[in-house]
Amino acid sequence: NQELLLCPYFEKQIECPFGEYCEYIHGEICDICQMPCLHPTNDRQREEHRKQCMKTIEKDMEEAFSVQCSKDKSCGICMEVVWEKEKDKRFGILENCNHIFCLDCIRKWRSSSSYENKIIKACPECRVKSDYVTPSKYWYDNEENKKKIIQEYKEQLG
Repeated sequence: NQELLLCPYFEKQIECPFGEYCEYIHGEICDICQMPCLHPTNDRQREEHRKQCMKTIEKDMEEAFSVQCSKDKSCGICMEVVWEKEKDKRFGILENCNHIFCLDCIRKWRSSSSYENKIIKACPECRVKSDYVTPSKYWYDNEENKKKIIQEYKEQLG
């Protein structure tokens, strides 16, 4: 039933070329995203929309926190700030320690043939064994977030 649908023009632009003659309903402004996308009579739609808005805000806050935690971290091998490097600005996260490396440096370290296998599978600083190097745009100080990103990477590998 069209009279129950939100106007696609109004919802995206807060403007409708049909004005008061529009065959659709013009939504109410969401107090979170400030868009006119809340249906005036559909409580379920309003609740779902607000949940999505809150998820987006939480995700944005997590990303802002990750940026803050990552922006000044220096690689323990080349000593450069990872995000200031010219090429690949990613971290190489080791699963069993918290030393910071850029992805290129830790991969070069691990591919070196001048060391025996048990050394290159370990952290260059603390020598704790780590089987995986997880590429990451961000550095994670929080152990829970670090485990999550490592698990996601392992799942992607299959």
